[in-house]
Amino acid sequence: GKAASLEGFGPYVVTKPDFGARGADVRVERREGVKWTPPRTELARQFGGPWNPRLAQELVYTGRWPHSYRVASLLGHVVFCFKIEADHAREPLDDRTRFNGQSIVSSSHGCSFELADDAEVLALAQRAHTALPNVPLLGVDVLRDAETGHLFVIELNSLGWTWHFSSSTWLGSNSRFGFDLEAQFNGRRLAARVLAEACAERAR
Repeated sequence: GKAASLEGFGPYVVTKPDFGARGADVRVERREGVKWTPPRTELARQFGGPWNPRLAQELVYTGRWPHSYRVASLLGHVVFCFKIEADHAREPLDDRTRFNGQSIVSSSHGCSFELADDAEVLALAQRAHTALPNVPLLGVDVLRDAETGHLFVIELNSLGWTWHFSSSTWLGSNSRFGFDLEAQFNGRRLAARVLAEACAERAR
């Protein structure tokens, strides 16, 4: 029931459950009113229970419609990367200081996907993996500020559901949006080589 101490943040703060998925329970709130609240969505309750902790992050303005990058990092090697952009039928966010209830989740209903090969994004994701060196596979979520160009890592998804070469959901996305995730960086063969080298190294 206590307000959070968020000095140094901007006027709006992104709050999200510590354990969540698919943008469930991600909200933008005025900094002065932020406090812990129970999960509002069933998905957030399933992942983190009724006392699911909440995190606060700076609002990163990525443009009129939210977009993000998902980088799959296997033992620090990028095996695929795609960009997600929100449905343009949604109300745009024209000014980072004039938030009016718009969702900042890029991967909500109606979003689009495209392969991405941004060298700065990939390099940042690889550096981010060093924070969790004992987790072999991470889904690293990266945002680029539309005005400054600065990059931010907002999540290191480590609980699973990130190996999309064989995911039925993402195989459908490949077909729908006309790209071949596996062909991007020759991902499956790269993964096989990385894993074989790691096994050989640990067998010594």
